[in-house]
Amino acid sequence: MRLSTKTKMFLANLVGSVFRTLLKTMGKDPSQLLCQRNSLSWKLDLNEGIDLSIFLFGYFERDTTQAFQKVLKPGMHVLDIGANIGAHTLPIAKQITGSGKVYAIEPTDWAFHKLQENLNLNPALTNAHTHQVLLTNNPNAAPKAIDASWRVDCSEIRAKSIESASPLSLDEFVALHAIEKIDVIKMDVDGNEVDILKSGTQALKKYKPIMIIELCPHVLEAHGTSLNELLNLLNELGYELYDLSQKRKLPTDTKAVTQLIPAGGSINAIAQNPHVD
Repeated sequence: MRLSTKTKMFLANLVGSVFRTLLKTMGKDPSQLLCQRNSLSWKLDLNEGIDLSIFLFGYFERDTTQAFQKVLKPGMHVLDIGANIGAHTLPIAKQITGSGKVYAIEPTDWAFHKLQENLNLNPALTNAHTHQVLLTNNPNAAPKAIDASWRVDCSEIRAKSIESASPLSLDEFVALHAIEKIDVIKMDVDGNEVDILKSGTQALKKYKPIMIIELCPHVLEAHGTSLNELLNLLNELGYELYDLSQKRKLPTDTKAVTQLIPAGGSINAIAQNPHVD
């Protein structure tokens, strides 16, 4: 059974409150916790949903993590768009050894600082490159803040400033950094998927990367777009959608896809171009 985001946050806070209380009795600050999980070092705030998940399980989003383990290979080049604190960036960098690279793109000042802190705790991950960039197709309409913090202690999602972020289209970012191949894109951008995809049509058509992308109808609508527009755009770019196991192709009909998503929630899916050279 898939749960709504609010339900997940409520349950996470119940569990998190136990550990926060326990750590305080041990004289430790649960908002500044240094720990190791799966051979990676982290600085975590157990009031935050992503951090709490890493602390409890060693990862954030189990199905997405498992999908990466199947899709990623040494030497791949990956764009982590909406990297936040590095929950996926660090494990990706660890997996794509050799000539592999991961470009961690995060616009908010708050999360970008935490991303850099976590990477600094793992100096061996030299193939991870951080960029405080707001990917957008319309820089003149860029917001001043975007959602980045998921507080489980009060079941609240908080927007954070993007004052220090450089607005670029995805195509501009690829050209600026002379990126010559893109194998995989992870996109978790809270309703800005259509805007970012439109800003990178040249790169997407040229490199045809596998994409792990969130499908969240109510958040898309809050950003002035829709699941239907997102699905149509992916289709125009030559992509087909699969579940994260890649064993089941998702329907092309928007209504049918919507029925797979819990009310007030989301699912992650793999978008794949069948015409990869």
